[in-house]
Amino acid sequence: VAEQELKPPPIRGMAWCEVRERDWANVVTCHAGETRAYTWRLANGVLGEHVLQPPAKMGVKRKLGISNRVGFPISAVAVSACGNFAVIGNEGGEVHRFNLQSGQHRGVFKRPGPPRESAGGQDEQAASNGIPEHERRRRQLNLRGGKNSIWNMADKSYGMDAIEAAKKAPKLPAHSGQVSAIQTDGANKQTVTCGFVDGVVRVWNFGEQKLEGEMDTGVGCVAASLHRPGALVAVAGADRVVRVLDIAGMRRVRSLRGARTQVKSLQFSADGRWILANSADGAVRVWDVPAARLVQTMRMSRDCPVVDLSLSPNMDTLATVHEGRRGVYLWANSQMYSAPGAGLAGASTRVAGVDDSDSEEAVATEDEARETLVELPRLHAELGDAGEIILGATEEEEADPNVNLAEKAEKEAIEDAKKEAGPKGAGSDARRRRAPEPVAPGLATMAMLPKVQWASLARLDEIRERNKPIQGPKK
Repeated sequence: VAEQELKPPPIRGMAWCEVRERDWANVVTCHAGETRAYTWRLANGVLGEHVLQPPAKMGVKRKLGISNRVGFPISAVAVSACGNFAVIGNEGGEVHRFNLQSGQHRGVFKRPGPPRESAGGQDEQAASNGIPEHERRRRQLNLRGGKNSIWNMADKSYGMDAIEAAKKAPKLPAHSGQVSAIQTDGANKQTVTCGFVDGVVRVWNFGEQKLEGEMDTGVGCVAASLHRPGALVAVAGADRVVRVLDIAGMRRVRSLRGARTQVKSLQFSADGRWILANSADGAVRVWDVPAARLVQTMRMSRDCPVVDLSLSPNMDTLATVHEGRRGVYLWANSQMYSAPGAGLAGASTRVAGVDDSDSEEAVATEDEARETLVELPRLHAELGDAGEIILGATEEEEADPNVNLAEKAEKEAIEDAKKEAGPKGAGSDARRRRAPEPVAPGLATMAMLPKVQWASLARLDEIRERNKPIQGPKK
């Protein structure tokens, strides 16, 4: 079997959870043109036991105007915070829930159809749909007195009629068209879905799969990110505007502008104050949510646009992957290592109101924020064919194997030291640079040290007590 036959199509979306990593498959992926989602075991690096495919609908009443939506490619995936369930959406607008341990289908998210007409036009509509006469008769309430009950005599039997009407009412898919993003909260109470065609953000009850509310953005939704500790969801629209929505109050609270091209993915910071997004032009943008301002743009090579990004929970490291590049690139957050009280250049202290509009004057443009130009480092594996590469070799060493790299590195180190020293007696830049001021008198600033070197200082007494010898040394 050829290797290309075993490889699935390009990945379209990915979701994971670390809680059940050792128990069963904890990674779910959807691929271009595939009508099913695949599970993976991250601990073993292998394909999972189950393939998630929505069940085929049988017995749908075509007379009610409901079409059979079968065979649509999967467009979005999500994994619950507990690691037990996976939620997948397809291009037909359907959203299904699966159990990752067994791979069984565990429900579908459906919204109610259009309301039925009044009693005057109900019989005519039912007759046009082909419903028999005996099914259109009013049901008698199961009350004492039967048909002689005062409720039935007054023709007020709304209870059973409402229940039967709800059972017969047609159910529509979660969205009218492609599902572009799915997000689950941290308590398995709510699920947020976004539609690319209808541009509607809907909030569902996770356990009952019932619709709780919806917000119309007016444009197609491309990507979304939910801040799990809070109730905010950031939705990137087709008009290059990032809208921050409050799913608890069902309203829009911020509109963030500044992206010149289509936003491909975005993420909330751990504290919910920043939103990071990458666009098609290869730039990573950072917005301040409370101020509704674009505070920084890190522009990368246009030849290698950012495919996706992830900010660490400590907000000190940003990981990016790029098109046409092998490997993950790590970037240090300068805000975490700057002096206390120093803000990002270009940040504004204006607090946006809840009634901000989508106008150009509502938020700052990209030109008002700081723009950082970054060149991606060149990997040794990109210097030529893999079979002709010596790991750790440079272009000069490959051209001339007799080059003494040790002597060359020593000379370069001496020249760099002279440049740093500057004029005679001036000292190095490190000596002239002023040390960062402490937050309070008597405190030490350790932002320039790795976290592993100072994180345990607060529990020094516990560590000493735990490391005490049980028995004394024996002679």
